[in-house]
Amino acid sequence: MPHQTLWTLGLAADLINEVRNQKVNDILTAVIYAGHLESKHWGISLRPAQHEGLISLETWQKNQTRLKEGAYVPARKNLNEDFPLRGAVCCGECGHPMTASWSKGRMSRHAYDMCFKKGCASYRKSIRRETLEGEFEELLQSVQPVEGFVALLRKMFKDIWEHRLTTQKARQAKIKKDVQKLSGQIEQLMDRILESDSSSVIIAYEKRIATLECKKLILEEKAATMSKPLRGYDESVRTALAFLANPWKLWKSEYLEDKRAVLKLVFAGRLAYARNEGFRTAETTLPFKVLEGLNSVENRMAEREGFEPSLRANVNTISSRALSTAQPPLRANARRMLPQVATWRVLLVPSQQIVVSKSTSQPSGKSCATIHT
Repeated sequence: MPHQTLWTLGLAADLINEVRNQKVNDILTAVIYAGHLESKHWGISLRPAQHEGLISLETWQKNQTRLKEGAYVPARKNLNEDFPLRGAVCCGECGHPMTASWSKGRMSRHAYDMCFKKGCASYRKSIRRETLEGEFEELLQSVQPVEGFVALLRKMFKDIWEHRLTTQKARQAKIKKDVQKLSGQIEQLMDRILESDSSSVIIAYEKRIATLECKKLILEEKAATMSKPLRGYDESVRTALAFLANPWKLWKSEYLEDKRAVLKLVFAGRLAYARNEGFRTAETTLPFKVLEGLNSVENRMAEREGFEPSLRANVNTISSRALSTAQPPLRANARRMLPQVATWRVLLVPSQQIVVSKSTSQPSGKSCATIHT
């Protein structure tokens, strides 16, 4: 591409010098890259252009919101491949972030992590980097789901994917109704502008109209691009499911960005580490928290007859007729268990048996059975 064309697009000011932050900000705030035009100087309101945008208008709008809000956490300048856990581990005694650094010995250098908060029981007591990262890998391997869960998730996502494809026309119709509703609101505001004599009220109406116009354009763009998915099912969920199955594999990547991504995607906060004890219970993000809940659910065999009231299921749609496998203690304690407020989830497992898992819920006055297929 000629240098003059680059100047026209505003992508590069100088091929020799580095691109300044102001130039990056100009590119991020230019709506032309979203396939739209707007110019306050020429009195041109936001409208679709003739060219295809590099990003969607919805994505561009999210970028403007983030640019106005600013960064939630300032970027660390001392992140490097030597200490991928820097900033992600805190002291288990006081909660202060641990400091990672090199220590020079007689023959070589050694990497350590330590707490530098005065008054802490672990103040300036070093922990070898190999020990810390080794225990972190064990912790990371412990959060991966049991074998077979990922296959179940793949089938569930496939059903959701096909359901969304079948309901695509209904969602398009809903978006068109929303567009008509926004158009009506814009017309009402235009009428109020004609009837108003106050300049401040007119300015407020114009700002409101600009906001509604932007929402309208986003919905119209979404309705036009939702006729078919941009990528197939396997291409869309392959990376996500592979990560859920074993996040440790991404941690073993040679790139620091991948390791930092693992920390953000798996753990919801800093990891507390105590000397001579190891990592405390870590708070994981929602996907892994759900998987952990499914792994630790309490299961027991349920008899088909004998409960008062009996938990009956459609035998023809779940499995073949089978005799009760409940042990005598379960029969004896059935009456004692019934008054408890609980929800019984009936799950179909590969062995073609029905497993009932019990978990507490809000009082509803009766027990209920939910069948997931």
